[in-house]
Amino acid sequence: SQMFTPSYRWLFKPVATHYVEFFQHPNNLNPLRSSLIVSVFNTLLSITLGITAAYSLSRFSFKGKGLFGMLVLVLRMIPPVSIALPLFLVARRLGLYDTHLILILSTMIFTLPFTVWMMKGFFDSLPREIEESALIDGCSRLGVLLRIVIPLSMTGIAVTSVFCWFYSWNEFLYPL
Repeated sequence: SQMFTPSYRWLFKPVATHYVEFFQHPNNLNPLRSSLIVSVFNTLLSITLGITAAYSLSRFSFKGKGLFGMLVLVLRMIPPVSIALPLFLVARRLGLYDTHLILILSTMIFTLPFTVWMMKGFFDSLPREIEESALIDGCSRLGVLLRIVIPLSMTGIAVTSVFCWFYSWNEFLYPL
């Protein structure tokens, strides 16, 4: 009957007092702070390592390039649950259990392959002639990457960063 009435009636009355109570207790902010630390560092490391790996896959020919690309793709297909126990045992043995470092590294296992494949697609779409002209003008390969390729692919870096951020922010199994 409420569905056909012209006036809309709420089934509950929204209040903000619970949010105020949550943020007043300092113990409630520790998990939020930990999630923020892990997400920021995971995103920064994944983007930094992923850009260099994707650029090398996109622009260089080297022995084992196809094998490396397939290895990155296979790492992307591994379900996180399947390596949770071995990762827990390794972390406990190395003394990294219950630290931010193991959370950053464990989520980076899954965000780094995604970053490599996303950024490789963006780098493949850039014309090689721009890089060749910079190399002729005396720029090094690292200079080409930093001065030309990265500024031209900032939209791809932004999109990939958002996906990495949300993946690490929404991760529940490993922090648990």
